[in-house]
Amino acid sequence: MPLTRPSDPIARPSSTEIGDGRTAGHSDGSAAPSGSWMSKAIGVLVLLVFLVAAVFVVADTAGHNLATSKPDLALRVAPWNPTALGEQAQQEMRAGGNLGLAEDLARRALLSDPLDTGALSLLGAAAEREGDFARAETLMTLAAARSWRNSAPHFWLFAQAIRRGKFDEALAQADGLLRVSPNNSTIVFPILALLGLDPRGVTALQNALASKPPWRSLFLSQAVVKGSGDLLMTQLYQSLIRSGQPPTSLEMKPYLDRLIQMGRFEEAYESWRVTNSQAGPAARYPYNGNFDVPLDGSPFNWVFDFVSGAEVDLTKAPDREGSHALRIQFSGARATLGRVGQLLMLPPASYQLEFAVKADDLRTDRGLVWQISCAESRSVLGETSPVRGTRPWTELKLDFSVPSSGCNAQWLKLILPARTASESEIEGEVWFQRFRITPEGAPTEPRATSTKSDPRGF
Repeated sequence: MPLTRPSDPIARPSSTEIGDGRTAGHSDGSAAPSGSWMSKAIGVLVLLVFLVAAVFVVADTAGHNLATSKPDLALRVAPWNPTALGEQAQQEMRAGGNLGLAEDLARRALLSDPLDTGALSLLGAAAEREGDFARAETLMTLAAARSWRNSAPHFWLFAQAIRRGKFDEALAQADGLLRVSPNNSTIVFPILALLGLDPRGVTALQNALASKPPWRSLFLSQAVVKGSGDLLMTQLYQSLIRSGQPPTSLEMKPYLDRLIQMGRFEEAYESWRVTNSQAGPAARYPYNGNFDVPLDGSPFNWVFDFVSGAEVDLTKAPDREGSHALRIQFSGARATLGRVGQLLMLPPASYQLEFAVKADDLRTDRGLVWQISCAESRSVLGETSPVRGTRPWTELKLDFSVPSSGCNAQWLKLILPARTASESEIEGEVWFQRFRITPEGAPTEPRATSTKSDPRGF
């Protein structure tokens, strides 16, 4: 048998048997598209991912829209929605249902959104219901520390601080709640007013109000003057008057009005005087008689309240350059002058009121008069002759006496003495200035024509 030469290949297959690598799988030798199946697979995967994302977005949007109104339906669409989970948990808590289910829902909401303070406060409320107050306080404190937008934990901490007598902590929570939303005042203010039942609560209130928080004016007018007892009102206002942030004129007005309604005229006057840097120590009337001092809303300054059918303002006096006057313009309709004037504190004696008046085509059946009456009994002490028609600047005077009893304060008011509705119709303009009241027998001072007057306006 002939030997095979070493140079000959042993069982070497031909290219036709195993195929050329460039023509594998194709007998005709054409090139195989090896990447086509991979690109198609990637395209299919991308499409699937897109469809899944689209379904998720649609479901999440639907769940969000239904979360608060129909949380059970929202959870069927988007079981991960934290708002729907929280709302469902709230419903379980309010209905007194399955407490464990409520906690489970809150935990799921927290897993979906770790910053969900609502879920934390729900867990805290559940812990309190289970009697675990330490855990409840921890959860509520944690929820409150994360945000002020969720008021529930802050109200909880506010109530707990009051129960424990920690009034400074309670005021800190109240301050935050009121700064975030003034609407919280409907709940917070009545509770703060009750702190006046405890001396420590009064002290905490005084300290909080002395810092002049943005809600102070509303609290003083609504909860203190209207809602609290006289003792707490006096304590808080007198404390503020002595503080470094005394009440503003806007804050003083309801307090002074309340004292006057109660007949505490001297107390009201003294409180106004010490908070009005321009009032001066002397009791000379009427205050601001030349209208050189700004109005502050106090009844011891000029007030123009409850006026209809007329325009009342302070303006430059016509024909008297540089001086000011009270100007009243009537439209011709029926007018009411509820309170145009000033509260006086004249001791018993005889006096003379004098002032200057100018009228321009003032058409009225009964005219306008200035009247002085006792604030308590409303008994009239005197009134001027009526002003009507057209007149240049004219000096008017009125003699009157303050009785020895029952007349601790007096109203000086502009009156439209109409007896019928038709008599209240008035048209035209009138100006008043240079008001002055002097006791009988007092030396008469010359009426200065200079525009500069006593800074107190007398």
